Amino acid sequence: LLTFPLKSQTVVDSSFKLPASEKLHYDVYYKLGAIWIKTGLANFSTDTITVDSVKAYRFIAKGYSMEKYGWIFNLEDYYRSVAHYKTLYPIRFEKENTEQGVWVHTIYNFNKSGGEVGMYMESTGNEPVNRTVNSEGFIADALSALYYLRTWDYNHLRAGDTVKFNTILDGKIFKQPVVYLGKDTLISVNHKRVPMIKFGAI
Repeated sequence: LLTFPLKSQTVVDSSFKLPASEKLHYDVYYKLGAIWIKTGLANFSTDTITVDSVKAYRFIAKGYSMEKYGWIFNLEDYYRSVAHYKTLYPIRFEKENTEQGVWVHTIYNFNKSGGEVGMYMESTGNEPVNRTVNSEGFIADALSALYYLRTWDYNHLRAGDTVKFNTILDGKIFKQPVVYLGKDTLISVNHKRVPMIKFGAI
């Protein structure tokens, strides 16, 4: 596997800009044999705001399970990420998740100039935690990482190539290897052919 250092910006397409305003809706299905069962919904939205006189993206994602399947698995997720408009370096991230009655609330505040991330975490049955960790170079949170992947120039990648970048998840910072698996076609629930890009994680 080839590994590209993020500092070289090898995979970023500098000519590409994310939409300043966007709304995406997904129906979530579970396939049981030949039967597709709609089990949840997911909505993503993008707009721009000003933070400390700086233009920024605001990404919001909401997902939840269908009420009639709540007795099997109950899920409600909310994610909000604010990132610099030009670099996608995150400014603030918040998530609130409830799964099977367990509630988790997390907030990250990113200080790029100081190389720090302030964390606040609380969950059902646990005392709130406040702490600060060091962070060097580019970093992405769970939501801004999805949008960051959209800025890559896949014409310069081959199937099997790996790119690593710093990711923060559940209060931990680590280098996330993302494997580009090439292009493929997805056959959707309504039998439409949808071009797609495939990823894997190590």
